[in-house]
Amino acid sequence: MSEHVVGDYQLLNCIAAGSQTQIWEVGHPGGPERYVMKLMLPHVFQDKEAVRSLRHEARVGTSLEHPNLIEFHQFSMTGSEAFIVMEYFRGPNLKNSLKADPEGLQARLRRVMEGACLALAELHRHGWVHKDVKPDNILSNRAGEVKVIDFALATRVPSGLGKLFGGKVKSIQGTRTYIAPETIRKRHATPATDVYSLGVTLYELVAGTPPFKGSSPNDLLKRHLAEKPDPPSVYNPNVTSELDQLVTWMLAKKPENRPGSMDELYQAIRTVPMFREAIVPGAAAKREEEADLESVGRQLDSRADAKRTAARGTVRAPAQPAAQSSKPAAPTPPPQAAPSRPPAPPQPQQPYPQQPYPPQPYPQQAPQPQQPYPYPQQPYPQQPYPPQPYPQQPYPQQGQPQQAQPPQPPAESEAPPVRRPPNELPPMTELPDVI
Repeated sequence: MSEHVVGDYQLLNCIAAGSQTQIWEVGHPGGPERYVMKLMLPHVFQDKEAVRSLRHEARVGTSLEHPNLIEFHQFSMTGSEAFIVMEYFRGPNLKNSLKADPEGLQARLRRVMEGACLALAELHRHGWVHKDVKPDNILSNRAGEVKVIDFALATRVPSGLGKLFGGKVKSIQGTRTYIAPETIRKRHATPATDVYSLGVTLYELVAGTPPFKGSSPNDLLKRHLAEKPDPPSVYNPNVTSELDQLVTWMLAKKPENRPGSMDELYQAIRTVPMFREAIVPGAAAKREEEADLESVGRQLDSRADAKRTAARGTVRAPAQPAAQSSKPAAPTPPPQAAPSRPPAPPQPQQPYPQQPYPPQPYPQQAPQPQQPYPYPQQPYPQQPYPPQPYPQQPYPQQGQPQQAQPPQPPAESEAPPVRRPPNELPPMTELPDVI
């Protein structure tokens, strides 16, 4: 075995590693196809049980063909190497998905559970019980596609005399967190055994925690035998009562009290309402990102306040100048009262010495908008003046203050307008333009 070549496959990337095997991404040299290789480590060749387990997994896997079961391509065992080549399904297992994106997983949970039921139903139809159903052995991508893997502990469904007389197995095999009570009692596994393990898996996916935890391995096994778990809604209020009942049904202590088959369970999962409110994938990640951005914004504001404080030469905390600056601003008069001006100076050409506004001669200031002009302030376009008498608005009464217009230089060809008494209308030819 070359360092980077095993059989006809080139080792590209190590996906996972255990005490007995390694999982590699492999491909034919120069070829575009990618596969997954389960490679036995060299020092394990002396372990007959490990060799038997790898050969058994290959035998079960190559006898099955289903869209929700991982596809086996090749099994090879020589004096120096042993491996299984399978399809490369690009999707994490449910355990990793639950840690990385629980909301996304729950949003597609129905499709995931349906795929797992279909895969295990196909396994049962061929006379096999998986016996190690758990989130680690179910792969799923974001599209909801599912692949069930790892048939190392698969065992035959008892039939004939073996089913009639029962009996006990030699040893307990399985993962303690997901193991069925009959397996703990060394009873033969049945399809109901996989139903129980899938029920523990479903419980963990919706509640975020498995139904049983123990202070020791033996304590955990005792809880599987005798303890009734809390419904998942205790940990996740969004879980419906119907889903609580389904999980309780799957976790019944006696196999005969569980769903009779994976097909029956599949029909129940298709119809049961799972969550009270619809789950939006990525909502938690978006809220976390917004919280991070808000935190960063507060830090930046604090740093900017600190810099401004240091520039003013004070040692106060960044938050204090903002609080103190708001106090003197409270008695500030409203904007509309600000334009009040003091009396005009005796000499208009000199700026008012204490005036807070920019110094400029008083006569050149624009007229106040609230004071009416003696003539209407409507601009006239370049059209002849309409044939009507001077605007039918009376002149201001005598005694009403009038504001003189700013002086305008007369045109070279025009004579200054002649003022007449208020009760005498000027001729149309002498009416000045109002701009």
